[in-house]
Amino acid sequence: MAMPAGCKYTPKEEVLVGNVLRRKVRGEPPDPAAADCIREADVYGHHPAQLTALFPPTNQGPHEWFFFSWCKVKGKRARCGGRDDHQEARRGDGFKRGRKERSVHDAGGAGIGQWRSTQAAKRVIQIDVSGCVVTIGYHQNFEFRDSKKQKTDWLMEEYGLLPSSVGAEAAGRDDKEQVICKIYKTPAARRAEAKQSVAPATLPPRVSLQLCPSSPNCPAAPSSASTPAVATTLACTAAPAARFFST
Repeated sequence: MAMPAGCKYTPKEEVLVGNVLRRKVRGEPPDPAAADCIREADVYGHHPAQLTALFPPTNQGPHEWFFFSWCKVKGKRARCGGRDDHQEARRGDGFKRGRKERSVHDAGGAGIGQWRSTQAAKRVIQIDVSGCVVTIGYHQNFEFRDSKKQKTDWLMEEYGLLPSSVGAEAAGRDDKEQVICKIYKTPAARRAEAKQSVAPATLPPRVSLQLCPSSPNCPAAPSSASTPAVATTLACTAAPAARFFST
């Protein structure tokens, strides 16, 4: 469902991850706003141009699409005592994720392209009931490269949860992870599309001049062989203004 004109779906990242995505992963009733604004789709199984053509944009101006999708995890998630755990323990945030597979393939398995990260993943934090700051997930930005590794106009933001934030029933899934993806075009591409969508200035209607039959250029005029050409001159005359004298 697209948002009404003048309205946009812009949840904060801690709400998108800690409320909307967590409910989805746990199988709880969906957030009312998200139920109308976030679609279910295989983001990593379609070219973004094809995927966005299947659904109306959630937000207008600029066009933005939100999707629930699954992202494949390479191998097993990092276990307790692993290298990732020690690194994150030194940071004190418990931020731990397995590597993701973000190559895009069609139904036949042919490679379409890949979502490449443009920056390192950032923590999504939340204040718990005791007032402590805890890391509940991540937020990472990507750009889409085609099968020839060329940049395209498409960008994506991916939001995911930490296994510890969803409970044991979801943490045991080692082969895939449910995420929220926000897809949109680059600012340069949006500006170019806006210029193309501007209608050209309306031209005044064309005036068709009809020649007088007495003109030699008029098809209805008699030929010069039978009738001598008559030169005509158009003049604008005005009657002199009447003068009144009082006697």
